[in-house]
Amino acid sequence: MEKRKFYDREFKVKAVQLGFEIGLTKGARELGIRTSFMSRWRQEFLEFGTLSFCGRSSTRLSPEQKQFSKLKRKLKHELQESELELEIFKNASKYTSGGKLTIYDFIKNHTDKYTITKMCKVLSVDKTTYDKWKNQAISTIQRRVNLLHEEITSIFFEYNEIYGCSKIAAELQSRGFKIKTAQVSVHMRKLGLVSKLEKMLNLKEFYPLILMLFLMF
Repeated sequence: MEKRKFYDREFKVKAVQLGFEIGLTKGARELGIRTSFMSRWRQEFLEFGTLSFCGRSSTRLSPEQKQFSKLKRKLKHELQESELELEIFKNASKYTSGGKLTIYDFIKNHTDKYTITKMCKVLSVDKTTYDKWKNQAISTIQRRVNLLHEEITSIFFEYNEIYGCSKIAAELQSRGFKIKTAQVSVHMRKLGLVSKLEKMLNLKEFYPLILMLFLMF
């Protein structure tokens, strides 16, 4: 593949001048380049004048064009921000009637979609106050989780490590906890608690393999 030839700015300017003097076709033939190059360079020179052939198109803009481009970007950004704020307000409208706490819940549940700063601004919420509420809420949840872990561990050892997730869930429910078996299973895995019965069942599954290995050696 033929390597693309690079023409510097000085060459292009002289080529345009030559094209004006003797014509595009003759000028291209004399310089040994394509007529299409001459035509494109002339068009650029007529459009940008002394700012021609300076690299990327953004650097060739006239001062007026640069100002217009800057204003256009600003207006586009403002429009996007307005659309985003309207979207937040519409999605949060059913929460606003419930007071500050429900609004806080909306913000907490939508941090993956919007920034906290933007939501606080749209919903007229003080960010510092929200942060205090969020930290307090996290602390409360963590205390509940810690209490639940203590209860699960206590029941597990109280029944000599025999109870599995279903029986521990039933025991917790009898003590006033609203919890499902699947949730208890998750917490037990986190705590590393496995009932003896489950261990025995797992051992039975692998017993044929263990026996085979024993006979081999």
